[in-house]
Amino acid sequence: MVGDSLVLSLPSVSGLSSISKGKTKYHRRTVVLKGKQKESQTNHGSYLFKRLVSKFHTDLEVYLKKVKEGKAGNQHHSLGRITLKSQVISHLVFKCYLNGLSAECKRTNLGFNVGQKLQDELNFSNLKRNNPLWYKKLSTKVARRASYGFKRNLIIRAANQDLGDSWKTDLGVAARTQIGIILLEILRQSTGLFTYENRKTGRNKTTSFIVPTEETLKWIDSFNSRASELFPYYLPCKSVPPDWTSVISGGYEFPENINWHFVKRKNRQTVKDTYANEDLSLVFSAANRLQRTPFRITSRTLAVVHLGEGEENSIRDNHLRFPNGTKEWKRCQALMHSRRRKRIPQIIQNKTIRELAKDHISSDIYFPVQADFRGRLYYVPKLLNPQGPDKAKGLLEFAEGKLVRGNEHWFLIGGANRYGIKGSFEDRQEWALKHEKWIKAVASDPEQHQSFWQDSECPMEFLQWCFEFDAWMKNRISFKSHLPVKLDHTASGMQIIGLLTGDKELQRLTNLTSSDEPVDLYSELLQSIQAKIIKSGRPESVAWLSLGLNRSVIKSLTVMYMYGGTPHGMKQTVVDWYKSLPNDHFGKTVYFEIDNLLNIYHEALDDLTEAPREFMHSCQQMVKRGESLSWTSLSGFPVDNEYTKTKSTRLRTSVNREVISFHLNTPTGDLAYRKAKNAVAANIIHSYDAALLHKILSSCEYPILALHDCYGVHPVNVDELLKTCQTTICSMFTLDTPKGVCYALS
Repeated sequence: MVGDSLVLSLPSVSGLSSISKGKTKYHRRTVVLKGKQKESQTNHGSYLFKRLVSKFHTDLEVYLKKVKEGKAGNQHHSLGRITLKSQVISHLVFKCYLNGLSAECKRTNLGFNVGQKLQDELNFSNLKRNNPLWYKKLSTKVARRASYGFKRNLIIRAANQDLGDSWKTDLGVAARTQIGIILLEILRQSTGLFTYENRKTGRNKTTSFIVPTEETLKWIDSFNSRASELFPYYLPCKSVPPDWTSVISGGYEFPENINWHFVKRKNRQTVKDTYANEDLSLVFSAANRLQRTPFRITSRTLAVVHLGEGEENSIRDNHLRFPNGTKEWKRCQALMHSRRRKRIPQIIQNKTIRELAKDHISSDIYFPVQADFRGRLYYVPKLLNPQGPDKAKGLLEFAEGKLVRGNEHWFLIGGANRYGIKGSFEDRQEWALKHEKWIKAVASDPEQHQSFWQDSECPMEFLQWCFEFDAWMKNRISFKSHLPVKLDHTASGMQIIGLLTGDKELQRLTNLTSSDEPVDLYSELLQSIQAKIIKSGRPESVAWLSLGLNRSVIKSLTVMYMYGGTPHGMKQTVVDWYKSLPNDHFGKTVYFEIDNLLNIYHEALDDLTEAPREFMHSCQQMVKRGESLSWTSLSGFPVDNEYTKTKSTRLRTSVNREVISFHLNTPTGDLAYRKAKNAVAANIIHSYDAALLHKILSSCEYPILALHDCYGVHPVNVDELLKTCQTTICSMFTLDTPKGVCYALS
């Protein structure tokens, strides 16, 4: 009926826990969606919809053609009053049935629900077409509602209040029910998913129920039993993961049915064929180095990881106190509710991290690694990994401790880095020692001194270091540190552009030349922008300075620009920052002023160095229409800058904005020139920083973690890491002054 059966072999030991966790989450999600009458969103519901909706749509079109020709029968005349597109009708009818797929229901009840859904869609689509400006203004409020019922009621109330009753068409209860029953019968004949069963519900009363067929129920159970084993929830390993020896062998030990391979692409066989003849030994060596590094959970951080989450669980705006029932009170309640809803994903994420940490508190853990199509390495386990959010990073430390004695300066620099202190290495050491009192106070009572560590750049990571600092101060001779000192490349993208182009000024700005003090590219760029704004004399431009235009905004713009960001994307970056400000200073002229600001930004960047613009232009010139651009990185990893066009037919429902698609996004075989042109600069840069990472990791024989352009090692290994980094940069890019890259990694 719906496809061939799936065959699974037994999983190997290292992947068993991930498969088991995945099965549990799969079945739990299925049960929750069934309970919410949203079975169409389950995996088996989605599969049935994708496989059968096209056939149902074809059969429905044949029937609707008969209705228009007057051949369908007088009792079906009411169906002709539904003037929606046949794709929309088939989508709504099928989804409405699938939401209660496994349950039994009265035929008339489901028929009425289907007819009501179609009448609503007809009314709302007409309302949108006849009153476009009114509907567009209302749509922002509608989008904030969670369920279809809330959205529907909001539209009806607003339309009745503003437009009266003339906007809607009422087909009547009998007609709506009749339409729904007719369409359900077409669905039954087309799919065979259900049948009718007449049951005696009273002395002289018989009711018809819609009941899934026995074949359908057996298929659902069989599908879920097999499919649940195909969606592992990637967990840390309690033993060393198998080394990567080929693109399909390493990391977790999964059966072949699970789509697991070294390069993160959709199809296992495609990966196997693409990289079959490539020598990836250097890349595998780098990935295996990361996989072999053991970690453990920091128990003291886990005990207080909940601190700072109180605002997420309960928002108390004490300054917004108005009498209950007033408009101001309702407005405040709506605002508070909106904030809570936005924080829900963060709350769930934090809870998941805590639960994963508790499950692995008693053992060493390892993290399998994968690569993307440019060779960049990623830790695979969900959330709790060294590349995860701050709370995850603050819970992880090296399982092996190493003496700090003799390398105290790197230990202190590591703590200052976690707080977000910039400047020379000496300045960072001094900052840590000057704040000894505060750091020890945090270690003794984190809750009482939250104001200090919560203001840091990485709060949980800094809190984790405070605990170690306190222990180190009590035993400086034999203390062993488990925390990595994290050092990252200075504006790594710009740094690589400077190395590739040989631009001396950009090399200076990214600390690739001799200097006693580190240079901050983003700060210098910000100062240049500020000077140009003041020189312009425009009050509107000067207003950007009073609004707090800062380094983080300039950094975001620069990263987007050098990675091929479009003008619209860069404008949106400023818009997102502007929305976070307490007041709307510019009003309707905000987009005009943002354009002026971006013009000043580009002028300031060109004044500093024209290398980024010229590099992007030269990269984009390499992309030719109808041709695929590919190259091999310096570590031997093949990279394809290939993007294909996709084709789909899409409509959307008026209220829930559900996408109605009968042709999935399938490649057409044609190359997407614009996508390839926009992405080529970023892909070239990332392939170089990935190659640099591969070479550095392959030379390391000590515990190390990596986050693309950032490395973390014990204090005792920092000097060796810096030497390896300097040597590798010089050999890859033929740089003449190894001593000059002192702050290239800081």
